[in-house]
Amino acid sequence: MSGQFGTVSGTAAVTNRAAVGATVTYGANSVTFAVVQLPFAGFALTPNQTAVANAAQASPELTVALDAVPLANQLPAAFNALSPQGYEIWSAIALADATALTDRLARDDGAIVGQDNYYFDVNQRRGRTQADLDVGTSTFTSTGVLIGGNRGLSSDLTVGGFFEHADTTADLASPGSRTSVKGNTFGVRAAGTQGPWFTHAVLAYGFTSYNSTRPVMFPGTAAVATSQTHGHQWIADLSGGHRFTFGDATISPYAGLLVSRWHANGFTESGAGAYDATVAGQSAHSLRTQLGVEGQLGWSVASMPLHPHVRAAWLHELDNGARTIDAAFGTIDYAVATRAPQRDSAQLGAGLDLVLGPRALLFTDYTTQTGGITRILSDWRVGLSVNF
Repeated sequence: MSGQFGTVSGTAAVTNRAAVGATVTYGANSVTFAVVQLPFAGFALTPNQTAVANAAQASPELTVALDAVPLANQLPAAFNALSPQGYEIWSAIALADATALTDRLARDDGAIVGQDNYYFDVNQRRGRTQADLDVGTSTFTSTGVLIGGNRGLSSDLTVGGFFEHADTTADLASPGSRTSVKGNTFGVRAAGTQGPWFTHAVLAYGFTSYNSTRPVMFPGTAAVATSQTHGHQWIADLSGGHRFTFGDATISPYAGLLVSRWHANGFTESGAGAYDATVAGQSAHSLRTQLGVEGQLGWSVASMPLHPHVRAAWLHELDNGARTIDAAFGTIDYAVATRAPQRDSAQLGAGLDLVLGPRALLFTDYTTQTGGITRILSDWRVGLSVNF
């Protein structure tokens, strides 16, 4: 027998494995057939997938698992399944919480000079992050309770403190994943007026716990990694504006600056063997400006004051950008980059204040935020403020 093979179709026809190829070498009186390992990075579509692919190639266990993937177009999804990038939802939740909390605390709770003012509200917020080639869409729901008190020191100054507890559930941008975030935030606030001018300031500290379940699934592999860790966050907010009165209507343009710093401790996943990732501590920070206007009407229904109001604001991010999540498969280090948030977003809100008497106020507010990587689909609050 003499001659050569007309065609050698490597992976699909010979090995049935995307990352395993075949070569044929001809000698004078011999032919050698060899199976060769192809670089995983050659199948990656993004820098993050390349980083995971290179780290996996250095791990014998992960190399065996990825070699079992039959089709080339299935490997990018396999790299995503191994990646810890889904944990970036934690910082998105933290920064969204900071915006929602400081916006709520900027409202007037009707404190009376020389009296104690107490308020209580319940809230629920639903958000969603956009998908890209590295991670899928994430959704989260936060439910919280806010309690606080103020003291009107004078007609121009009110000071107080507050506490908020929030429970958040979300996914990690992959099918079947789940993360639970429990947060507690303490802080102080101050509000001042000078004629039609008004200012407001908040300083807060919060600590959180994280419990997560992350399935690692791709052709030939099914494992579940779990993790636990803790984090904390600092928040500082300063805002102010001017009230213009036109009969029963008040128009209040305002501006604000919010500083947030968030950190989560590092951790090592468990339960998934070689697929467990060790994730280093993560940090994110934000410097966000807000420019908006609020309109309010002073109506009465059955002699009871009723104040509907609407607001619109433009939010611009000055500091928060893409960051690095450092991770490892065992002793093999690698890093993936988070998505950089869009700089500008729009916030729209509406609410209703019902004055129950000289000492009590019932209120409800609803807000949405759009235009960024993280969108707030709905944020509503219902609360009561009383004076003693």
